[in-house]
Amino acid sequence: MSNLPISKVKKISKLTNPNHQITVQAAQSITFCTEYITKFLMEQSQKVVISNQKKTIMYDDVRKVVEETVGLQFLDDTVPIRWVTK
Repeated sequence: MSNLPISKVKKISKLTNPNHQITVQAAQSITFCTEYITKFLMEQSQKVVISNQKKTIMYDDVRKVVEETVGLQFLDDTVPIRWVTK
């Protein structure tokens, strides 16, 4: 069973192209993929945290995983490098 509401996935899809419809099966597939990628990203981030002997996943941990994991590099724009301003 999915944790993301199918109705929200359909609404987001509608924002992308208001003239197209999306079937329930397509929305379920998108939901499954989104949850799978999110789970994988968090598992890899947790490994980084454990290897650094920390307890909390920080933005930089997630960014490191996106940067170093071949299958997640498509998220570069979503998890950009933070610019520290002083």
